[in-house]
Amino acid sequence: MFEYEELKRKFDEASFFYEADNVDGTNLLRTFFTFEDTNVRATVLVVFPTDESEYKIYIANFMKAELGTSQVPQMLEVCNEFNASTKFLKMYMDSEGALIVERDAALDTFSTDDVIHIILGGVGIIEDKYIKRLLKIKWS
Repeated sequence: MFEYEELKRKFDEASFFYEADNVDGTNLLRTFFTFEDTNVRATVLVVFPTDESEYKIYIANFMKAELGTSQVPQMLEVCNEFNASTKFLKMYMDSEGALIVERDAALDTFSTDDVIHIILGGVGIIEDKYIKRLLKIKWS
């Protein structure tokens, strides 16, 4: 897939550390970011399904609520605020309590610069506006 190879080249040019993989015909690029003030690490995954016309960007593994506790509604409130203020990404809680930020985009408008902008923008928004609040919820 051209877009997958193009993004790998762009990551190499930018000296991004990443892991490339293919799982059941789906190309994956995985990289990691650490939120500087908190040392919380996030996984960024770019997924190129071979049978679809879209690709997906996920920012995950940065926060998890304990199910059945007050953390769940408080973190869902943060998700709602994030979604109301951020039009190009959506944050949600999965069935295990992990927060995930996601972006679906059409391959026919694919741009490596857009992907990097979405990743850096998403990580920056989480770091600047939400990670400290999420940590307070997690440890309160």
